[in-house]
Amino acid sequence: ACIYDNFAHNSHGPGPAYLIKTLLPWILPPEVPRIILLDTDTVVLRPIIKLWSVFESFGDRAVIGIAREQSNLYENMVGRNGGVQLMNLVAARASATYVRYLDRIAAGRTGYYVGYLGDQTVYTFMGREAPHLVHDIGCEWNRQLAFHFNMSNATQHCSRPCGILHANMRQVKCVAKLMQEEPSCSNWRKIIDGMTAGVCPPKSRRRNYPMIQKN
Repeated sequence: ACIYDNFAHNSHGPGPAYLIKTLLPWILPPEVPRIILLDTDTVVLRPIIKLWSVFESFGDRAVIGIAREQSNLYENMVGRNGGVQLMNLVAARASATYVRYLDRIAAGRTGYYVGYLGDQTVYTFMGREAPHLVHDIGCEWNRQLAFHFNMSNATQHCSRPCGILHANMRQVKCVAKLMQEEPSCSNWRKIIDGMTAGVCPPKSRRRNYPMIQKN
């Protein structure tokens, strides 16, 4: 509770709510050893067991598996995106380093301001200062459709077949909703055609999304 209270003062907007995810090792029952955590704007396109198998490649001290941010949001750092997370809850509960790091960030002793994006910014800083705690998962398991705050998007650099689609911007949330209803290639083509017609997203919210293609 003390860590979370301090987190709330070190973030804004939805950041405090997102930061609850970093504390799930102590919120969930101790008999839960590992979880896959998905944002509500994601669509699973390949068998989730294939993502679960990534746990087997975790290092001995890794507590979180997370994909890289596919925009230049974090500029000179390797950013992380929190839309898809593999959490080794057992390792997190046993890691004094993880607890100390959360406490340092929450108390402002790192000099970092967590801000709007909450947990993914914490994991970005953690990946820089305590990389053994963070395991990189493949870009195909968090294919981000949009870019934050007008940053350029690099999603097209991921050449692997998409495993999880992440509609991580308000203007394309409709993509996740429609694909969740029917996660098929034919429905994807309908969505792309709808974008052209101004249906999803509406023309008033459309922007140039070069990463969204029919093929």
